[in-house]
Amino acid sequence: MNQVSKYTKDDSRKTYNVILLGFGSVGKHFIKLLLKNNGKLPSLNIVGISDSSGGICNLSGGMPLEDVLKWKEGGKRLNEYCVDSKSIKHFSNSEELCLKVPCDILLDATPVNLKTGGESLNCIRRALSKGTHIVLANKAPLVLGYQELMNIAALEPFSHIFFSATVCGGLPVVNVGRRDLGCAKIRTIRGIFNSTSNFILSQMEKGKNRDESLQIAIDRGIAETDPSLDIEGIDTANKLTIIANSVLGYNASLADVSVKGIADLKILEVEEAKKMGEVIRLIATATLVESNNDDALLSSGLSSIDIYNLSVSPQRVKMNSFLANCRDSDMCVIFESSEFETISMKTNETGVYPTAAAMIRDCSHIIKSLLKK
Repeated sequence: MNQVSKYTKDDSRKTYNVILLGFGSVGKHFIKLLLKNNGKLPSLNIVGISDSSGGICNLSGGMPLEDVLKWKEGGKRLNEYCVDSKSIKHFSNSEELCLKVPCDILLDATPVNLKTGGESLNCIRRALSKGTHIVLANKAPLVLGYQELMNIAALEPFSHIFFSATVCGGLPVVNVGRRDLGCAKIRTIRGIFNSTSNFILSQMEKGKNRDESLQIAIDRGIAETDPSLDIEGIDTANKLTIIANSVLGYNASLADVSVKGIADLKILEVEEAKKMGEVIRLIATATLVESNNDDALLSSGLSSIDIYNLSVSPQRVKMNSFLANCRDSDMCVIFESSEFETISMKTNETGVYPTAAAMIRDCSHIIKSLLKK
């Protein structure tokens, strides 16, 4: 069985053993990027993969990625891959795979499960306790247990958790907020974080009703077959919860976000906004409402406590504004702070490649951090 890699300060060519949880669209595109950019990306050795059917691992050198990808895209069950092979071991689920196969980095690209966090949440807890590093595209573990996971990661052996893929795919919202604005007092964050709802609103501006617009989004692959989390605003609220905890340092749960989606929005409301030179966007907002910086708190060694109001709702914005110009499948964010004033970023993502690329970006950051030690 593959042994966990030993990091050396001077060996940038070290191979890092990786388990990928989730072999749906994001997971498959992650593998495609590795294959496409072979030799240009971090030395990631995929030793195990799992999906809802179970898990597999190669005990002698890593998974044959092209063959596994072809098998999966042929509509076959992952846990039936090479059942007669001596080098491929099969597992009934993700937890069994993670329990029995060591790795350096655990990737989570499984579907969002806001009730329990799914199998991956227990895998992440166990992996962190062993010093395994985590890269997330799945938002649920952070929404349900951000503080818990960060506390485990901070213990010995120390683990990194990177999750830029969980918010707006390839747009580095989390990275900019945590790294580049880490010294700032952020007053407001506003953004359009869900491409499906934004596409639907853009179609409604063209005269189509919500159901017609949704069907177009599904036909083009922009929306999931079940788009309820998108149109009800829950996906946007998930991302805002992650931003609140990771960027703002505000300990928030999904219950702390006031949420109203676009499920009940009527075409008449969109037309009325247009008459006023406005458009409707589903906007996530975090607004600073209280900052506790009193001397007693600071002298005790504790940092200041900032309290934010968190909300998601359809809002009317001026037609020539930055938010209005975020249309179709665009996503965007606006940071407002005393130190940096206003910083705006926007992305257009028509598929999941940017999300998969963000996972590779996070793997790269982890490896660079390890090599600096």
